[in-house]
Amino acid sequence: MKRKLIKYLFIGLTVLTLTGCGSIVDDSLADRDEYNVEEDDDDEDDDEKKEDEDEEVPEEKTSESKLILSRDSTSDIFYVASENGENIDQFTRKDLAENISASDSKLYRVNAEEQYLQSALACEGDGFFFFKDSNYSDETGEYVYLVYAVSADDHKLYPIWEDRESHYIEACDYYDGCLYVDYNLGYDYDADKTLGVKEVCYEYDPSSDSFKEKESEYASVIDEINSKGIRILGSRCAGWDNVDCYTRDFKECGYVLANTGDGYAVINEKGISLDIEGTENVYISFYAPGYLFYDDSNYDTAGATVYVYDIEAGSAKVLASDVESTVFLGRDGSKMYYLTGSYEEYGIAHNRIYAYDTENGDSNLVYEAKSVPGVSLAYPGAEGFKVLNDRIYMVDFEDGDLKWFSADVSDGKAEFKDIYCLEQHVDLFDYGTVEYASSSYACPKCGTILNQRYAECFVLDDKYSDYADDINEYMKNNMIAFVEDNFLDSADYYESECADHQANPTWYRVTDDWTVSGVGIIDDKYLTVNMGGYWYGGGAHGYPSRNQYLFDLETGEEKSIKDFYTGTEKEFKTLVAEKTRDYFLSLDYYENPFYTDDEDIIYSDAYENVFLDDGNIEYLYNGIIYYYPPYLMGPYASGYIDIFIPYSELLGRASL
Repeated sequence: MKRKLIKYLFIGLTVLTLTGCGSIVDDSLADRDEYNVEEDDDDEDDDEKKEDEDEEVPEEKTSESKLILSRDSTSDIFYVASENGENIDQFTRKDLAENISASDSKLYRVNAEEQYLQSALACEGDGFFFFKDSNYSDETGEYVYLVYAVSADDHKLYPIWEDRESHYIEACDYYDGCLYVDYNLGYDYDADKTLGVKEVCYEYDPSSDSFKEKESEYASVIDEINSKGIRILGSRCAGWDNVDCYTRDFKECGYVLANTGDGYAVINEKGISLDIEGTENVYISFYAPGYLFYDDSNYDTAGATVYVYDIEAGSAKVLASDVESTVFLGRDGSKMYYLTGSYEEYGIAHNRIYAYDTENGDSNLVYEAKSVPGVSLAYPGAEGFKVLNDRIYMVDFEDGDLKWFSADVSDGKAEFKDIYCLEQHVDLFDYGTVEYASSSYACPKCGTILNQRYAECFVLDDKYSDYADDINEYMKNNMIAFVEDNFLDSADYYESECADHQANPTWYRVTDDWTVSGVGIIDDKYLTVNMGGYWYGGGAHGYPSRNQYLFDLETGEEKSIKDFYTGTEKEFKTLVAEKTRDYFLSLDYYENPFYTDDEDIIYSDAYENVFLDDGNIEYLYNGIIYYYPPYLMGPYASGYIDIFIPYSELLGRASL
C-alpha cells in the first residue's frame, strides 16, 4: 500500500489568560546558543567524506500525501482526499464495522448506536483508519483505554494498544509510516508532581498481518523529562481533538513544549530546555517551528488579543486585538491558520481566517464567512477545517446542504469550490426559509450593553398550505416579541452602578438566543417546527431551552396535546412515569442520566414532575418525545432526558 501521511485537523478554541511576555531564559545554560545544538565538526567532516565516497545518492523515500475529511472525530462519514482534491474515497462507520462481531463491537465501538459513545477517529495512514476510545467495562468495573485500526480495504479489525490504569491518551498520530500513541502516566499527589508521559510506537508487519511495537526514537529523552517532574505537551496544530505526537513535534518543530509548573519551557531532542519567562498564567497548546501561538482573553471586557511568540528572539508580537473570539485552526508548512470572530450584529457570527507565515512574519487575511440563520450547528468558515499543501478543506452551507468545499490558497486567497462530498442535508430548507431578528439593549446612563437577544422564525413555503401566511405571521410575531422583551425594564436590575458596568461589562450582560433547529410534516397534515434556545447570564454555563410548534396545515391552527389526548392528567402522568422507569431499566450502569439509580424514586419523581400542559412534548410521525429539562430529573451534564411514547400507547392508534 502507498504510504499516506495524514494530518487530521480539528477546530480548537483556546480561552487563554496572559499576564506578561518576557524573554526566554535558560537557567541551566551559559548562553542561548547551547539550546540550538549543532553537530560536532568531526561529524561534519565524516559526513563530507561519506558523500565523496558515495557515487550514487539513494533516492529520498516518497509518500503520497492525503487528507482525511471528517467533520469531527465522531462523524459517521469519512472522505479521504488526494492533495489536489481530485481523487476522493468515501467510507462510513457502518462500512468499517461490517466485520466486527457483536461481542467485539461493545469494546471496539466503531459504529455504536449512540453517536456520543462511538470511538473517536484519530488518524488514517497506509490504508488503515485508527480509532481511540475510553470504554467502561461492566465485567471489571473499570475503564479501558485502547487504540485499534480498521483496514480500508477489507475492513479487518487490528487491536493495537490497550491500558487499564487510567493512562488516558493524549495523542494518537500516524507519522512517517508508524502509529504513535502518547499517553499520560498520571500524577503523584504525595510527591506533588506529574509522573509525565510515555510514547509507544507501532509499525504494520505484512508478514504477520499485525502491528508490532517498536521503540520510539525519543523514548530516553521523554524519560529524562519525566524524571524532572515536568510534563511535555504535544502541539495541537493538528487540531484541538487530536494532538501531534511527540516524535512529530521533535522532527518538524525541533522541540516539544513542556509545562514546568511555573510556566513553560521548550525542550529540544537533546533534552536541553529553555524556560519561557512570563508564562505562569498563559495557556499555550499551539506551536510551530520556532514559534508559540496563544491568545489573551479578557473575561471582563469579552475582548481577546492574539499573540505569536518568537522563541529565538524571546519576544511576542500581537497578531490581532479587540476580537471577540479566537480559534487556532492548523499548521501547514510555515503557515499557521487562525480565526478571529466578531459580532457586528448580535447572533450573526462574522469570522475572518488568517494565515501567519513564520518565514516572513506576515499575517494575511485568507477569507471571511458569516453564519447562516437556520444553520446554527455549522461554525462559519471553520467547520471541519483541514489544510494540506496550500489547500484548505472545510464544511459550508449551500442550497440546503452542508458539504465539503476546497480552495487552493497558494496565492494567499481562497476561492472555494464544491468537491461534491455531502456531509449533511439540512431538511428544514425543504419546506421553506429562515428569517432572524436581533437586538442589543444598553444601560440608559452609561451605554454599556447589558442585554442581547437573537431569534429566528421559520417561513413556510405556501405550496404546503393555503394558510402558510397565517402560520408565518404567527411565528414571526413570536420572534419579534422575543427580541423586544427587554428585561432591562426591571427596576431592580438598574440599581447596579455604571462604574461596575463599564469596568466589568460581561458580568452584567445577559444573552438569550432562540433558533430554528428542525422542521417536518407529519401525515401530510401537521407542520412541526422545532426551536432551541440558550440563555446566559454569567457563571460556568448558561441554560438551554427547547420547544416545538405544531400546526394543522388544513386550518392554520396551532395544536397542543389536549387536542389529541382524551385521557385524564393522572393517566398521562402514570404513563410517562412508567415509560421513564422503563427507559432507566434499559440503560447500562454508566449510561444513567438520572440523579438516582433507584427505580422507585425515578418513577415517583417523574410522576410529580410531569404535567399535561407543561409543553415538554415533541411530536414525531410514530409517537411523542416527552422531555425533562436539565436539573429536573438529572444533573446539568445529562442534558435533556428524552422519553419516547408511541401513539399506540398514548392515543390508541398508530398515528397522530
